[in-house]
Amino acid sequence: MQVGPQSALSLAMLLHELTTNSFKYGALSPAEGQIAVEWAIAKLNKGPGFRLD
Repeated sequence: MQVGPQSALSLAMLLHELTTNSFKYGALSPAEGQIAVEWAIAKLNKGPGFRLD
């Protein structure tokens, strides 16, 4: 599965924003903080999709 340039940019911005917020306000603000990120190719009605947990 290929991702177009606009989708790749949107995904990069999403990950950056989530990481920044985690450092400032969330799970990564304490020294022992952790996060888990998983991704997979998901089946959607119109074909394959991207799933981010």
